[in-house]
Amino acid sequence: MPAEHIILVGLSGSGKSTVGRLLARQLGLPFVDTDDALARRAGRSIPQIFAAEGEQHFRALEMAAVRDALRGPPAVVSLGGGALLAAETRIRCAQHCVVWLDAAPSVLASRVAPRGNAQSRPLLAGTDPAERLADLLAQRRPYYAQAHLRLDASPPADEVVRAARRALARFVAPVRQTLTIPTSATPQRQSYDVVTGRGILTQLGPMVRERLAARRVFVVSNSVVWPLAGGLLEEALGGDVAIAAVRQAPDGETTKTVAHAEQLWTWLAEQGAERRDPVIAFGGGVTGDLTGFVAACYLRGVPFVQIPTTLLAQVDSSIGGKVAVDHALAKNMIGAFKAPELVVVDTALLASLPPEQVAAGWAEVLKHGVILDAGLFGLMEDQAEQLNDLAPQLTLDVVRRSLAIKARVVEEDEFEQGTRMLLNYGHTLGQAIEAATGYRRYLHGHAVSLGMVAAGWIAVQLGLLPEPDLRRIEGVLPRLRLPVRLSGVDPEAVLAAMQRDKKVRQGRNIWVLPRRIGEAMRTAEVPEALAARALTYLGRAGEAAPVPR
Repeated sequence: MPAEHIILVGLSGSGKSTVGRLLARQLGLPFVDTDDALARRAGRSIPQIFAAEGEQHFRALEMAAVRDALRGPPAVVSLGGGALLAAETRIRCAQHCVVWLDAAPSVLASRVAPRGNAQSRPLLAGTDPAERLADLLAQRRPYYAQAHLRLDASPPADEVVRAARRALARFVAPVRQTLTIPTSATPQRQSYDVVTGRGILTQLGPMVRERLAARRVFVVSNSVVWPLAGGLLEEALGGDVAIAAVRQAPDGETTKTVAHAEQLWTWLAEQGAERRDPVIAFGGGVTGDLTGFVAACYLRGVPFVQIPTTLLAQVDSSIGGKVAVDHALAKNMIGAFKAPELVVVDTALLASLPPEQVAAGWAEVLKHGVILDAGLFGLMEDQAEQLNDLAPQLTLDVVRRSLAIKARVVEEDEFEQGTRMLLNYGHTLGQAIEAATGYRRYLHGHAVSLGMVAAGWIAVQLGLLPEPDLRRIEGVLPRLRLPVRLSGVDPEAVLAAMQRDKKVRQGRNIWVLPRRIGEAMRTAEVPEALAARALTYLGRAGEAAPVPR
């Protein structure tokens, strides 16, 4: 049995309360029903809260009840059917063992109150229960599917409890792993650690004290992440390290500018930040790049910690020591090499991500498969739908595999003089598409997806890549909810942006082209006319439409 909370989720009628009480009794643990706790605190029943103040107010009370329950000692915790709609709740629950009690809506409908009865289940009032439950399942399934265990809730409760005990006996909580990356980018150190796991954010305070000997930190986050998970970060640092100040930048690529960097420099100076005070980047790739660039320049360099909260940042931008801001003419044009002192990759933080952000991250992982690891590519082909669901153990395994690939490349070529340039597969055209659309139409991973297709097509035209391999690439991208078709973008603007790319050498773009799945090469021998034809090809390749922000 895991030494953490066991959280039961599922629709009304799945038996969470009944199963939870029986399971808790058998395991010798407390049982907490968050709906009951909420009603006791409010002094009213749930239907009364719905009737008086509506669902939105109820959800706020529900989130607070879950927060309190998970702060307590290990217990079996039953959540209301819609509790996982709140991103903060998903993040907190993902750090524990989540069990989805699943059954067909018709089965659940036979257990709930009869039609028209609003006494205990207000969301089912005045509707056909089976139809309403089917609608709720369609809405909530992406969140239930992130559970660590899934059990059939159709049998009687005692059978479900026996199945739960068998599943829990086999469940192994992920062990924290540390990957050490050598660096020359920071003269004071020879390496830094990348710590991975699920729920490891709770160990942040001791890690910062141990590795940085810091008593206070400055935190840079953004207006999306901090309201959702800032409380978790504060709890994680606890009494070990004080937060001197927090700065929330607006979310999005348009924040990654010299103007915003200057605002952060001013903020640090006004707050009295000193040379040994670490700055923590708590957010996605934009937050990490911007904060790293600021840390590289402020007082000629202050310690820097990466806590990436998006999949894209966890598998790519948080390690390697490249930090930068964008220029109006090109992405990442103004930057530096600044290795972090510590990177903490907690896959539980991914539970809050919308589907388009998940897809953007898998694009970078698939890139690693195409250029360096055919086995990883094959795994993603086989498990695409489970990756879309962020299946917990599979996600952690794939994130770690992808990080190991990038770490190996960075160790061989820290300053991007040779092998590391292979990681730019899909970026030559992808970043040009981003620049040509003002960094507003495509997430980075979506643009890289288009760039991978274009580079693959060019490789086929040059006789480098077998066409069946291109079809495999084009086939798996839509299954990962990534675009393979480009529309509504001026080709001339894209070609012009390519010429301003930081990788241009003597006026020629350096392309990374696949030779087969798992192997790639660099070349400057791609005529501009062929690149233009690749853009035309993107206009008709496949059927998946571009995914906008």
